[in-house]
Amino acid sequence: MLKAAKNVFKADQQECPVVPLEPRRGAGNEIAVVACGHFIAPQEKFLKLEGVERVILGYTGGGKEIPTFVKIHNHTEALLIEFNPNTISYSQILLAWRECVDPWEKEKTQYRAAIFWKTLSQQNEALVFIDNLRAEQPTKVFHVEVERARRFFRAQQTYAVLPLDPKNEGNEVAVLACGNVNGLLNMFEEIGGVDRVVTGLTGGKQENPKDGKPLDHTFALLVEFTPALTSYRQVLELWHECEEEVETTQQTRSAIFWKTLPQQDLALEFVEELQAEKPSSKVSVDIERVHKFYEVEVYPNNAATIVSPIQGSKASSPKNSPVVRPGQQKPRLSANRKPCLSEVTTPVWKTNRK
Repeated sequence: MLKAAKNVFKADQQECPVVPLEPRRGAGNEIAVVACGHFIAPQEKFLKLEGVERVILGYTGGGKEIPTFVKIHNHTEALLIEFNPNTISYSQILLAWRECVDPWEKEKTQYRAAIFWKTLSQQNEALVFIDNLRAEQPTKVFHVEVERARRFFRAQQTYAVLPLDPKNEGNEVAVLACGNVNGLLNMFEEIGGVDRVVTGLTGGKQENPKDGKPLDHTFALLVEFTPALTSYRQVLELWHECEEEVETTQQTRSAIFWKTLPQQDLALEFVEELQAEKPSSKVSVDIERVHKFYEVEVYPNNAATIVSPIQGSKASSPKNSPVVRPGQQKPRLSANRKPCLSEVTTPVWKTNRK
């Protein structure tokens, strides 16, 4: 039996997890790493840029010592930025970075200005950019360093509120909780018509959850999908397939968070059908309006303990196979495309719900 989430998870004592310097939101995306002093305000600035899909607060540029959530050693506060180069260029990322720093002001190591390049192309662009910047005031001492990006450690943070609007015109957003966030993430990432899947927290009344302290919120997914390829009803069917029989807590409950009145109607109808399948048992699914969604990054391949559906547990790997119920075939993926939900075998309703 899984331990209840009442066990206190002491995140402050944990080493900061390493974040892979690879894109997660799109195969053609790129990664930029920059340091511009205190990283919280710049994070909000970069998130507002069209084409920027992910911004992570963290530490980099130090020695071999691994920072913890209370001691960062000789590392520098930095931002890991995932962006779509078809929408925003690396040079535009550098221009936004320039607006956040004063290159002629000397800061201590934690708050220094720096550009950490990941590719030779980025290195060349950064060096040219810095040379032009230095030429603006050639008599002043310049305090910006250009270095190769190495290990990036995610900082403990109060999670950022993610807008509930779709990024692509014509898309819709669904917010779902099932007690198995990682399993549901795996399944949705295998399906065509789903353009974006984000892990996070929602459903609570308390403000500002942070690492190891989800407060009264529930672990959930925000799913952006194209309704012409995948309907909201089909999204709910896949959500139901991933529910797990775990000890229910506020953090691991099953819930559908509706964004529009049509979504509310479909959710109520869907749960009524589930209840009709087994009228002698109560279907434990909450249906609530979504208000705020706090993005939570998941790094299951990292050795450090991270926030997951049960506090203090290890998150499962995204490489694990999606959950497949008896009588259901696993979606077969071609090399060039992903199937939409309508092409996947009709799910088999669970019969062992309590």
